[in-house]
Amino acid sequence: MERRGVYAAIMAVLVLVSAATLSGVVLARHGRGHHHPVSAEWVAVNGTVAGLIDYRSFTLEAGGSTYTVVLPEYMTAPNGSKVPASAITSVLPAGTPVAVEGYAHERPCYGDVVVKAYVLVVGGSTYTWASGP
Repeated sequence: MERRGVYAAIMAVLVLVSAATLSGVVLARHGRGHHHPVSAEWVAVNGTVAGLIDYRSFTLEAGGSTYTVVLPEYMTAPNGSKVPASAITSVLPAGTPVAVEGYAHERPCYGDVVVKAYVLVVGGSTYTWASGP
């Protein structure tokens, strides 16, 4: 009889730990950058590339403001093919004029605004958000 009680207690603890871990994973995944922040608003910005940050983000200067533009992993090219963000940023030297549309939110600690790009126009070519390769 005592063994049955011990096993029941162990099972109860395992169920509680599993539920707590699962809810933590769900909460952690919700905010991993797959969605725009709650405070974000749709913007359209025309400016020039100030510099590259990494393979899919760059700094944009427009109207005296600084924007950090983040591209999705893949974008749809004008011909309909999917291209990686790195292929787009590799042809964006400083001074290149671009137009960006997407969700933006301020980052006061960095003194800039982050724009999650959904549309990017470079040299007359329009790239749009695409999911996966």
